[in-house]
Amino acid sequence: MGKPAVESFCLAPLVHLLAMLAFFSFPASAFTQVPAFDVTISSPDSVVTVGSPVRVGITIVNHSDRILLFRSSGCGPAAAGVILRDNQQNQIQPFEDWRESPDKRPCNIGGGTGPHEKTEEVIDLARWFDLSRAGQYSVQLTKTCAGTAETREARTSNILEFEIKERKAK
Repeated sequence: MGKPAVESFCLAPLVHLLAMLAFFSFPASAFTQVPAFDVTISSPDSVVTVGSPVRVGITIVNHSDRILLFRSSGCGPAAAGVILRDNQQNQIQPFEDWRESPDKRPCNIGGGTGPHEKTEEVIDLARWFDLSRAGQYSVQLTKTCAGTAETREARTSNILEFEIKERKAK
């Protein structure tokens, strides 16, 4: 008997080519890890008067399949992750006695945000910071979810700018 009509064929180059085609047919986002959560801030008022509340809405969207726990903003500006700056980008420090504000809340771990849920909260920056001077300000916050070293994750919000104006004389 003679040799087969077809010589033995090496499949390695073909397998390699198919693997490359499969890899490049997926979008790059398929290989990136989705963050466990996002945090955004907003305000109903871009201009407020001296002495008025400075309300900031915090929205946390949980993209994960687990409950995420966060420190309560009742624990103060540091626990809420608030960084406030003036128009010169100087960081403004909170009141030493911010807990003495009339609407103080107890400090605790705060609520959880369920899997694929959204949590919203409103804070008043005037409770924690001296905003008695007119000017331009910006605020940003960083939220860190509780967990082990492997599951703990932090996200920084957008920057929210607002203006404080002097009260009009009567």
